[in-house]
Amino acid sequence: ITARKRAESLRLVLAEQERLRLGAAVEQASEAVIMADPNGRVLYVNAAFETLNGRDKAAAVGGSYFDLVAGDPRLAEMRAAMARGEAWHCRVARRRPDDRPVELEVTISSVKGPSGELIGVLITERDVTQEVLLQAQLRQTQKMEALGTLAGGIAHDFNNILLPIMINTELVLSEE
Repeated sequence: ITARKRAESLRLVLAEQERLRLGAAVEQASEAVIMADPNGRVLYVNAAFETLNGRDKAAAVGGSYFDLVAGDPRLAEMRAAMARGEAWHCRVARRRPDDRPVELEVTISSVKGPSGELIGVLITERDVTQEVLLQAQLRQTQKMEALGTLAGGIAHDFNNILLPIMINTELVLSEE
């Protein structure tokens, strides 16, 4: 019995250490991690949430996640997916309270209890603002490159048209 109690005690200590490591990893993650109930009421946010959203952790907990994404055209789709316990993924553009625009990649995953019932949702947000800006710059560069290629082709064709005219003009002038 003593050996069994020691083994059980050791198992509990190891499980607690694992929970602490997991909690530390979530709290220190660079992506915002939000736990919410199936209706979207925020139960927990990590430190990165404050950085990405410009909102205080304490003010966010207890509020609705849908208030953060209000105005997004996919809000109804997001609500429905959360209510059904389905995974959902998209990019959301919004303004922080300091009026700075931010583009977030949002992933919503269902959290199910031991009997398979929906007990909550896990929402992760990753700031992709810089990536979006770089992609826009790349597209602009590609457009300018295509325009340069087009202009070079037109100049070459125009030169091909002018060359016979210039040659024939020189021939006519040399015959006089």
